[in-house]
Amino acid sequence: MFHFNEGGFTLIEVLLAIVIMSIAIIPLMQIFPQASLIANDTQQETRISFLAQQKLEQVKSQALSYFYGNYTESATAFPSPDTVFKYTVDYFTASGDDGNQIRSIKVRVWYDGNNNGIVDGTENLIELYTKVSRRV
Repeated sequence: MFHFNEGGFTLIEVLLAIVIMSIAIIPLMQIFPQASLIANDTQQETRISFLAQQKLEQVKSQALSYFYGNYTESATAFPSPDTVFKYTVDYFTASGDDGNQIRSIKVRVWYDGNNNGIVDGTENLIELYTKVSRRV
């Protein structure tokens, strides 16, 4: 005599469970590549912000040495390991300052993924502006 254990799952039930779980997991699997891209983009933006602030502080500290001169750097790469990041610096007389005692500093930093030295539409960019004055 055969006694069947009715507490188990049939093959149809197991296959149906696999299909339902697959349908639920596929959309979740599509989220991971997108999350990775967002994390990479955020990491680039954080690094760009740090490098821009660092370069701005460097130019501000040098501003007193050559206060009355104009200064420009174009599409310069940062030292290793940040060579994929480029920057430009503009240091000039602030608009409307006839006494020439206020100077403007503009720093642009971007991730130059294609290494062409110019900002393309898809590259992350940050611009920082500040003014410095000299007391007389």
